[in-house]
Amino acid sequence: MMDRRRFLQLTSGAALGLSATMCGKSGNTPSFAGPTPKWGDPRPDQLAAMVPLANRPEGMLEIFVLGGLCPWDTFYVIPEYGDPARGGEHANTQWWTFQEDGDQSPAALFDRCGGGERPIMAPYATDAIGKTVNLGPFIYPLRDRPDILKRMRIDVMSHDALPHHAAIPIALSGVSRNSARMAALGTHVQRYFAEHGDPSRSAPYSYVIYQNSLDIDGNGDAASAVGFHPSSARQMAVRLGPDNPLPSQLAREAVGGYRDQLDTMVGYYQAQYQDRMRRQGNDIVARTPDLQDFEAARRALQDHESLQQLLTPESLAIAEAAACGEEPMPDEFDTGLRLATRLLTSPTNRAQYVNVMEGGLYPDPAGLGYDTHAMHVLWSSRNMVHLCKQLAAHINEPGENDPNKLDLDKHLIVLNTEFGRTPYREFSKLNPFGTGTNHWCYGYATIVIGGFIDEEKSGVTGAIGEDGYAIESFHPSEHRAAMLLAQGIWPFSPEGFRVSDVRDAKTELDAAMFLKEQILEMPA
Repeated sequence: MMDRRRFLQLTSGAALGLSATMCGKSGNTPSFAGPTPKWGDPRPDQLAAMVPLANRPEGMLEIFVLGGLCPWDTFYVIPEYGDPARGGEHANTQWWTFQEDGDQSPAALFDRCGGGERPIMAPYATDAIGKTVNLGPFIYPLRDRPDILKRMRIDVMSHDALPHHAAIPIALSGVSRNSARMAALGTHVQRYFAEHGDPSRSAPYSYVIYQNSLDIDGNGDAASAVGFHPSSARQMAVRLGPDNPLPSQLAREAVGGYRDQLDTMVGYYQAQYQDRMRRQGNDIVARTPDLQDFEAARRALQDHESLQQLLTPESLAIAEAAACGEEPMPDEFDTGLRLATRLLTSPTNRAQYVNVMEGGLYPDPAGLGYDTHAMHVLWSSRNMVHLCKQLAAHINEPGENDPNKLDLDKHLIVLNTEFGRTPYREFSKLNPFGTGTNHWCYGYATIVIGGFIDEEKSGVTGAIGEDGYAIESFHPSEHRAAMLLAQGIWPFSPEGFRVSDVRDAKTELDAAMFLKEQILEMPA
């Protein structure tokens, strides 16, 4: 039996769709008559779950913290948990894990990283069970910006995949690596805006920026995965590194002055091959994924001028930086963040989504920068302080209005990660002295800043208990689908998410209403 609320949602959505049809409006609203709705459009009876146009960001920046963003000294500090004075089985865990480590303790590293006279932690908000969550020492550059904190929300997350190879795809796509529909968030965004935008545009709408040290064919491939989408939905992948060859490759210097002739010749043979794929007696072309991949690559190669203007040698240049008194290192995160900001704020061919895959300024000897198996406090402090300083520097301060910086009224920023770090020491062959941490997927944090997060929506969603396990949390499938919905993209389709990816949902409308009300915190 349908309750009154759901009946009103359905009928109001249908009425909106009919109104748009009768008034001849266009855009993202599908009609009952006319052409088939494009990918990512809802049906008229689903419009009640869509985010209003005024609440959608102009672009989304995702920073993917590779290795595991540790909540216990950054975004989720509850000093009551693990307090040795209270005793119990969880004593000396979470915030207290490394407090007695002398010059390797959080207090010592906070001082070495420029904490100064600031308090080592600052109360932020209460979680779902009423505990006060503090912001820890290593994110003090964000703590110094009340304007950012007013637009920031901490979402508690959990899943059950502990290895990087399994957890990264779940965090990036919302589905596991063994699923044929594993597609990066930027893939959905690229397809949606390519099909709804200017057909003459050649520049991509979505980008993923890889640091040179990342194994793209291993842990990084999920950031570019296409799944069931056509090849044209693949986002632009930019690999950073010294003496980057990308600008000269975009200029196609190797073909010199006969570029147009080459393109014409390849197009001729391509058309011939395509004719062989046609079914006899009609114009239907057989589905040939490899040929479609080739055609998409050729189109991208030929329409390279706009990319040349965006991906210049200057925008890909890498300078050195130092953090917390360590030796300078090539700062690929700053390069990636500068490039992402440039793409998201460009007056022409503006990107809708950019993912910066962040591996840290300093690598941990036993893992990536945030995969701190060997020396957690030492390397986590340096990398997180550096990340937060650079991010804050790229966000407009109140009244600044720099068009070349991110604007929290226009841009949605997500700090994502595959999991957190254990709330206790790790002892292993890699870490025999217990100075590091292991993987922890059972309760961690994803951070959302700006966009649909206003001051009323800031704070903490969910809760983590003293044992480190989430008490209330979202699954990455739900969070990923919600980030699509936030951008005005209907997330449910054969290429996207299923109803079963959202808890307790029986229909697409049920699932979308959960995302809108619980994750986006928007009324029906």
